[in-house]
Amino acid sequence: VQICGKISGLTPAEYWSNFASVEASIKKKFPNIVVVNPMELCKHITEAHREIDEEATWEHYMDVCLASIKHVDGLVVMKNASDSKGALEEMRTAYNIGKKLYDVDGFLEGDLSA
Repeated sequence: VQICGKISGLTPAEYWSNFASVEASIKKKFPNIVVVNPMELCKHITEAHREIDEEATWEHYMDVCLASIKHVDGLVVMKNASDSKGALEEMRTAYNIGKKLYDVDGFLEGDLSA
């Protein structure tokens, strides 16, 4: 599963913490599930752009996050996702290609029905 949530408008400390917390909770509850954390997935974009002294754009990050959705079974959606243009686009993409969308709390309670 891939984690989906708000990044824009939060501080790096806030979004890194949010995504890391959800990832840790999923791994604790379901140790055999592969979790795609967009923060970890996109670290290389930030590093590559630093090397060429250029700022990575929202579109750079979204390209990677949207492309990775086709390789997961579904999205685990954080509560703040509805406040995020990018998260809404990820959910729309996942839905359109037949992926499951899970509410984070329901998922962690073991409700794997989408």
